[in-house]
Amino acid sequence: MSNKLDGVMTCDVGFEDHFAYALWSNQNDGRPWRYGKFHAVGSGNKLMNTVTAFKRRLDLEEGYIKKVILEGIEFWVTPRGIAGKGDAVQIAYLVGALIYVTLESGRECEVVDAKEWRGQLTDKALNAVIERHYGFKPVEHVREAIGIGMNEMGLLHERYRRNSKM
Repeated sequence: MSNKLDGVMTCDVGFEDHFAYALWSNQNDGRPWRYGKFHAVGSGNKLMNTVTAFKRRLDLEEGYIKKVILEGIEFWVTPRGIAGKGDAVQIAYLVGALIYVTLESGRECEVVDAKEWRGQLTDKALNAVIERHYGFKPVEHVREAIGIGMNEMGLLHERYRRNSKM
């Protein structure tokens, strides 16, 4: 099965245990061939430690990863100013740093919004779609990295519509 994600890494962006990736290849029947969480090591600045862990993965996959797709951060305007979820400003800095590192390495980079790839899918529904398609339930955040890739291949919402009882 050929897919448009050959040589692509999809990422659910976050800090510490909340940052995951999936690597995609035509050699693996449209399945992610490697997936997991980034593990930032070190004390001090968590932004720099996380960027270093990301850069380390890019270096390990030199010659394979051609493009990175990152989940972006959503902000909205309220009467009191700009709002976001959790550490939204820090994650926005992180997404910007990851874009920079990706482009500096000579690779393409794309940012997708959660609403764009996920729509209204709950965690339970996303798990069911991934399990039905690939035969396993990934852990939190890896699930989202795989979901981003499935959406890029046009599999996510097509499957959900057919199985809307999830």
